[in-house]
Amino acid sequence: MSAQFDKPLSDEELAELDVFLLDSDANDRLQIDEAHGYLSSLIVGGGGIDTAVWLSDIWGEPECSDEFKARMSDLFLRLYYETELGLREQHPFEPLVIEEEEEGEVYEVYDGWCFGFMLGIANYQEKWGSVAKESEDLLAPIATLALLHSDEDHELSDEEYTTCVDLLPGAVFELYRIMVKA
Repeated sequence: MSAQFDKPLSDEELAELDVFLLDSDANDRLQIDEAHGYLSSLIVGGGGIDTAVWLSDIWGEPECSDEFKARMSDLFLRLYYETELGLREQHPFEPLVIEEEEEGEVYEVYDGWCFGFMLGIANYQEKWGSVAKESEDLLAPIATLALLHSDEDHELSDEEYTTCVDLLPGAVFELYRIMVKA
């Protein structure tokens, strides 16, 4: 890995990616939490997807200068490698989530990250193969929270939501372990 990708993203760089993804009239861009979930699923699924392909999956066809596109590519590559290194070295896994405010209280929202993760599985079913079917219990909290991201009316109790959130890091690590051995 190149030394340029060894440095974790700063909060300012994450904010830069977030603004880039939100700054579009096109509906073909993922949001930052969805993008991290998507990248996480590619990593857990064993990687090997061409960078240009997964960047297009995340941001569609951005209309910007080549220099700016290169900057965003570098930031996404660093996010990818930071996530991959953390999983490989078994650092505590934390999904990149967004915060929302409701009635003066700030909440972390996990459904976008889970949506991105499940989108990655759906887009690259051939990489996941039978592992996804064999790992339904591990995928259950991710899939359950991803359903909250849809326009359909899905509800969970606070206890069910908290349980799913608490299961995410372990589920991602176990899926990674299974897929790396596969």
